[in-house]
Amino acid sequence: MKYRLRLVLTIIVLAGCIAGCSDASVAKNMLKPVIKNQCAQELEQSKLWKVSTYLMTTSKKQQVAQDVCECVAENALTDIPSKDLLRAMLDEEVKKQVTQKAVLNSVKACILQSKE
Repeated sequence: MKYRLRLVLTIIVLAGCIAGCSDASVAKNMLKPVIKNQCAQELEQSKLWKVSTYLMTTSKKQQVAQDVCECVAENALTDIPSKDLLRAMLDEEVKKQVTQKAVLNSVKACILQSKE
C-alpha cells in the first residue's frame, strides 16, 4: 500500500513538472492541509492557547483558531528547503518532521498577527 502511495505521489510530482509547476509548489500544496490540521492540534493542546482564549466565546475561539491556522498553512513552508518538501511527499517520517518544524516556526507570529 505504501509503495502505491509513493508511486502515485511521484506521478503527481512529475505531472506537476510537466505542467510547468515547480516541485516545491506541488509539495507545498500537498502539505498545506496537513500543516493546518497539525496547527489545530497544537493549539488545542497548548496551555497558553487555553488560557489566552478562556474568556472568548466558542465561535470566536474557533474563528481565531481558523485564522491562525490558515496563516500558518500559508506561511509555514517558506523557510523549509525545497529538498525537504519533496522528501516529505515520499517519506512519512520526514513529513511529520517538516510539519512540526513549520508549525512551530510560524504559529507564534500568526497568533500575534491575528490579535492586531
